[in-house]
Amino acid sequence: MHIAVDVRSKQIVALEVTRENVADNRMFAPLLIQSIENTNRDIDKVFADMGYDSYINFEICEEAGIEPVIMVRRNSAMQPPPDSFRNRRRKVYRARYKYAREQLRNIEKWKKEKGYGLRWIAESVFSALKRCYGKHVMARKFENMQHELLFKVFLYNQLL
Repeated sequence: MHIAVDVRSKQIVALEVTRENVADNRMFAPLLIQSIENTNRDIDKVFADMGYDSYINFEICEEAGIEPVIMVRRNSAMQPPPDSFRNRRRKVYRARYKYAREQLRNIEKWKKEKGYGLRWIAESVFSALKRCYGKHVMARKFENMQHELLFKVFLYNQLL
């Protein structure tokens, strides 16, 4: 289950239920699109952990005019991959490189300035969901699992 949480209201604004082999990184764009569609106000920042660190996700944020507050992995490549989109993406690569260097210089200062701690609100929401509804689903079929989790998220949002 992949979710996006509004840090102000603590409500789940986007949900994607996938099989276990789908990484968080691949679900960034669908969650962001749902979040934009489901909220009444503009999204200024996106808080995400290292699982969402990729050139594509930074590019998506730039195109949407959203500031990415994404922790960059220490071993991530700082140079753009050699692909046919290199010229179009050069600005994103430079911005990401500058962003990563800023983080590495003084990571605690960066976290405080960007409000990176707000990312934990999503973790708190996951914890609350598990406490309220358990950490397992009862359904056996994948489609029914999706419906069950969607219903649990609906109920969670109603409780707020």
